[in-house]
Amino acid sequence: MRHAFLRAAGLLAGLAAAIVPARPAAAQVTITLEGTVVGEKGQPLANAAVLAENLDTPESRRAMTNAAGTYRVLGLSPGRYGVTVRAIGYRPTMEKVQLIIGQRAQVNFALEQATRELQSVTVVGTTVKQVEVQRLSISAPVVREEIENLPLNQRGILNLASIAPGIKSYAPQQGRTLPSAGAAPDLRYINLYLDGVEMKSMFNGNIVGLGQTGSPVPQEGLEEFRVFLNPYDAEYSHAGSYVISAVTRRGTNDWKGSAFGFFQNKNAVGRTFIQREAAVPVPNFGRQQAGLNVSGPLRKDKLFLAASYELTNTNFYLDVVPGRPAIAPTVWDRYRGSFLAPNKNHAGVARITWVPSDKHTVDGTWSTRWLQGEGNFGATAARDAGISQKYFVNVAQIRDKWLPTSRMVNEASVQLVSWYHNEQPLLDGPVRVYPSVTIGTGGFPLVLRETHWRLVDRMQLTLGDHLLKTGVEASRVNASEFLPQNQYGSFSFPTDTSTLPNSATVGVGFFDPSSTADAKAALSGTILGLYVNDEWRPVSNLALNAGVRWDAELNTLNNDFTVPWASDAALVTALTSAGYGRFVNRGDRKNDLNNVGPRVSFSWDPLRDNTTFLRGGFGIIYDRATSMIGFGERLNAAWRQYNFTNPGTTDFNVLRQRVVSGTVAVTPGLVLAKDKMNTPKNVQWSLGVGRQFTRTLGVNVDYIDQRMSDIYVRVNPNYFNTQTRARQLTPRYGDISLWDDFGKATFRGILSQTTYQSGAMRVNLAYTLGWYKATFDGNIASAFPFVASYTMQPTSGDERHRIVLSETGKIPFGFTLSTITTLASPRPIAVTDGRDLNSDNVFFDDFPNGGARTVALPNRWKNWYRTVDVRLARPLFAQGPRKLSLSVEVFNLFNTDNVSGFGTRQLDAAGRPITNYLLPTSAFAARQTQVGVRAEF
Repeated sequence: MRHAFLRAAGLLAGLAAAIVPARPAAAQVTITLEGTVVGEKGQPLANAAVLAENLDTPESRRAMTNAAGTYRVLGLSPGRYGVTVRAIGYRPTMEKVQLIIGQRAQVNFALEQATRELQSVTVVGTTVKQVEVQRLSISAPVVREEIENLPLNQRGILNLASIAPGIKSYAPQQGRTLPSAGAAPDLRYINLYLDGVEMKSMFNGNIVGLGQTGSPVPQEGLEEFRVFLNPYDAEYSHAGSYVISAVTRRGTNDWKGSAFGFFQNKNAVGRTFIQREAAVPVPNFGRQQAGLNVSGPLRKDKLFLAASYELTNTNFYLDVVPGRPAIAPTVWDRYRGSFLAPNKNHAGVARITWVPSDKHTVDGTWSTRWLQGEGNFGATAARDAGISQKYFVNVAQIRDKWLPTSRMVNEASVQLVSWYHNEQPLLDGPVRVYPSVTIGTGGFPLVLRETHWRLVDRMQLTLGDHLLKTGVEASRVNASEFLPQNQYGSFSFPTDTSTLPNSATVGVGFFDPSSTADAKAALSGTILGLYVNDEWRPVSNLALNAGVRWDAELNTLNNDFTVPWASDAALVTALTSAGYGRFVNRGDRKNDLNNVGPRVSFSWDPLRDNTTFLRGGFGIIYDRATSMIGFGERLNAAWRQYNFTNPGTTDFNVLRQRVVSGTVAVTPGLVLAKDKMNTPKNVQWSLGVGRQFTRTLGVNVDYIDQRMSDIYVRVNPNYFNTQTRARQLTPRYGDISLWDDFGKATFRGILSQTTYQSGAMRVNLAYTLGWYKATFDGNIASAFPFVASYTMQPTSGDERHRIVLSETGKIPFGFTLSTITTLASPRPIAVTDGRDLNSDNVFFDDFPNGGARTVALPNRWKNWYRTVDVRLARPLFAQGPRKLSLSVEVFNLFNTDNVSGFGTRQLDAAGRPITNYLLPTSAFAARQTQVGVRAEF
């Protein structure tokens, strides 16, 4: 492995030397401003001087027009700029423009001839608001006004992304949600860049710290961000679902700050329909949110500071609604009710910026997050199935931006991403899975440590009409996992009144069966990336983008680990005869090194008036091989899972003793992965149009197509056949869970966004019409015994329509009104038959209605997801920069009953109907009201 790393490092260094100057560069979040300068008769003006000055910081950039009258300014940070053009014999003109991350902005100038000397005249143009219709990727910006003012129940960047078309998000009762998008399954395949730093975990494909559990960064620590669904820029990677690229705020020459607090208690919270039907009182819900922001100069014009901190302290209450089997309706009533799920999230970010010259900027950024909470229960999972959570995330970066000439910008960064993850059961004990309720949790405790050290090198260079971008990335990852799965045993019961289980599993250490010392594993891996991207204007009204990216991950699946089962010739023969001979790792697992992703796109202005753009693109983006597969394989070798069919007991100590004593034949379950796991990839293309009707109104409409493949799924070929009373492959082992990469998913959709911005008012209307299919449903929690179970079907995420209207602006009497209204059509319900129709001793792969995994809800208004969130704020006191404001926020204003979960099992093993089948078992959040106070200084 060491030699492979050295060879790869040598190749990387050689490629870097070939394409990048000796000076290093870093993850880029800079903006390119370009345009044309013409005279009164439309003739191009050569050698006109263009100056872009940040209106809030001392940052400035210069450029000259060429013979065609075009200019290009590189290396601009997001913000408000004054762009001034001067040409001999013409009146100087200045435009104000808002530049947003991920943008290649265009501002054109038509100069008037001057009657006086050049230096004596200054003309100030009107402010250019951000109504973006020219794009080379399918993306949408979220600007500072929206970050500061829109009502957000959990104050999180990921939740705010839901105002972009194509993003699906909901407001669950516990407040934990992770927006999903495109073909990819929920909770996976997303990527968050913070100032160019990837906050993506190697473990499960989510972001570090699990974004659904709380905001990874303070909301007001962000300047703005952009949401990408089809990122045709080769700079972006590791995101089969969507990408968020965010920038933090930086200090200016003026000291300013703010402090805020939001409060609510049970008197401001409505009951869910489940709580009303159960006639339970309003739970003792309570939440406090507080934060502090400060920014300013440590040394005027040279050294700046910006820092933010936010705390969210919440007492959630989750509804547990077990089924009521007809044979014994009250059997699970002791688990029914609303139960406390406290959650406390601290998030902070600090950024120091040093500007030694107008050609050089150095940033140091550090963000941290600490979470303590309880959850992972509700609906038909009893509180005893819950877990406690502690996460500690630290992200740091030192970044250097250098502009040796007006035609080139380099950035360099050293990055650190560190994540400590500790999840423990709320109650130690065995897992008991009944048709109507689950009691206990077997997949925990889980203690994970993950550290990424990265060097990233990127460059932008103007060559004539070409904007060339290149980049090289190298990361070293160290991770460890402690997971004594099923240490107290897991028991599955065929009916709600069964006293004995039909199957059981217990985890026992192989080398030390008396403790959990064997339930530990570690790995080290290397991640490499290289890209080249070119944006070219062959003519003034056509922009072309073409790029290619290569990604590789070395040893991230414990490639050099030999499973102990490799020496079992009988097992290898049995697997080979069944077509699974490639699943026994002998320390020779291959790295997937062919991840070459081309990307092309165009934007065409057919009317040549900078108002109408036709666009399209094609690209392949790769995600990441999740290390939980390699961890699972390695842990299984020492912390083994033993399977029992009809064990005749519910005492895990009895099962453990059977394993330790060897007096009864027991069969360990296996976890194996294919000798080469392909990296999940998304092949995507799009066609669209953008039209700016006025300076304040623009519309974008795009058709996108995503086809995702190589998604990780599991198969259990050694299931217990209840007809033959024997294991299907070999009696020497129990369940054999094989990780494979044949999963597929597709998304087709029409995405539209209408944006209006005038003065302090900004309105966005996003509409998504989508079709979602996959060969599986949701996240694969269990291994299907049959590959035939993986058929392409509509998923439980197959949401046809979604409408999101967001607005913020001033209204009479000094008030600011901000709202988010969300409407979404009903999604299908993932269901199971409940009987063991295929005789494999499990109930999760038997489906009613001829094998359909989902049942569609009627498209009635009552089944739509409907929420209206409102924020009303007004200053109570204002004097200069000092201001004290009061706000009132109401989430789910009309207290609409939105169902989040249904009974999904139709029958028990004996064929008796389960009474809660297709009936609501959980609800999205009811109405919540909170008041807030904000001081600015």
